[in-house]
Amino acid sequence: MLFLPLATMDYTASTPGVELETAADGTITKTSTISQSTLELNVWGLYIDSAQHTELIYLTLLVFATAALSLVNILLFKRHWLQVRLCFVLAILLLGILLFEGMYIYKLQGIASTQPYAAVKYSVTLLFPALSLVLTWLAYKGVVRDIALLRSYERIR
Repeated sequence: MLFLPLATMDYTASTPGVELETAADGTITKTSTISQSTLELNVWGLYIDSAQHTELIYLTLLVFATAALSLVNILLFKRHWLQVRLCFVLAILLLGILLFEGMYIYKLQGIASTQPYAAVKYSVTLLFPALSLVLTWLAYKGVVRDIALLRSYERIR
């Protein structure tokens, strides 16, 4: 997610009546300037023609916090109850990422509706937090199963 765009939008911007053209017969007409622009949304911010327009600090912090917490959760394999709690916290952070993604995509759709000939292209990167949420749920179920197995071994002893 850190290196791939979440969505891109190509649009045509025109400014009417900026340049004056003089024809051979002496008539002066106003012409419009048409420029092609690209909007890119990624974890770091919103970029217009490769120049940063808006910085997305909260989304960036959530992505880094989720990555760090996932790594810590993997390394705490001997402390099962702490892993269960961290799975819940991780699921909340992933839901926050999904919420921010939805909000920014909604805003990007609003921008696209005001621009003529705008086309928004979504990336597969948008699905990574949802996939991580499913994998976190499976990890939670596995840790709970391990706890139940350890308790059954203690009863046998």
